[in-house]
Amino acid sequence: MLIRVRFFGDLKEYMKKSWMTIDVPQGSSLHNFIVELAKNEDQKLLGKLMENGKKVHSKIKILVNGRDIDHLGGLETEIKDRDLISILPIAGGG
Repeated sequence: MLIRVRFFGDLKEYMKKSWMTIDVPQGSSLHNFIVELAKNEDQKLLGKLMENGKKVHSKIKILVNGRDIDHLGGLETEIKDRDLISILPIAGGG
């Protein structure tokens, strides 16, 4: 199934693109998607997005179809064909 992913902020600069499409197996979770994305694009990306491979990095926010995964199933959120995953670094400042 095809999943669209958008990158924002520093991640957009790091990836050298603002969006892409990745093919993942039917029934994949968000965790599976992130692992597959890192495997296909850049293994260092896994460390930028996840802490210890078990939870989303504290400086990253992930949305599936505009909904924060904290209000869905977290990394176990099942993704579906044509979903849009947005990955945003949390901006700080004063």
